[in-house]
Amino acid sequence: MSRKMSSDSHFGIPIIELPTNSKDLDGGSDEWRSLCNKISSYFQHESFSLIRQLFNLPLETKKQNVKSKPLHGYYEPGDDFLPFYESFGLEDASNCNSSKASPNLCRSIAIITSEKREWLMKDYQLRRVMEYSAPPSGEYTNVVSAHTDKLCSALLCEDGISGLEVETKDGEWVKLCMPPGTFAFIVGDLLNVADSFFF
Repeated sequence: MSRKMSSDSHFGIPIIELPTNSKDLDGGSDEWRSLCNKISSYFQHESFSLIRQLFNLPLETKKQNVKSKPLHGYYEPGDDFLPFYESFGLEDASNCNSSKASPNLCRSIAIITSEKREWLMKDYQLRRVMEYSAPPSGEYTNVVSAHTDKLCSALLCEDGISGLEVETKDGEWVKLCMPPGTFAFIVGDLLNVADSFFF
């Protein structure tokens, strides 16, 4: 696939800033709570540390997270389709007792996602934790082919590596550079349809 690539910021990727110290908001008010940064840098650092521990487990241990349904369980890297992709589907991650993963990791995932998804799909209980390995040094490659997420939405946090690219309406690919402490909310196709229908 041939790609036009740009890293310029003039493409208008929407950015929503959630201020933590606005003079126009009274600390503790409902307006302040709706805009404050609920994921501290310490918590984000701790979560990445726990996720690294999860992916550093021995392969046989990771394989114990079995696939009971599609997209659930452990997916190891190495096949032709996704050679740099590794992931865990943690079913009902908000309930640490139901998962074989570390209780600290489950709590971290539940806290990160619960505030952002509370209004949406309250019964959807699968969290997917993913890691994309870097390709060999100096080599540019697509780790995942261009796609939209069909049935789900995603919160993407990058651990100091800018790897996410977004395709503009005119077919240009833009590297999304996310500052520390930020995340990207990727709207799935299902929400696009719901947005068009209900709003």
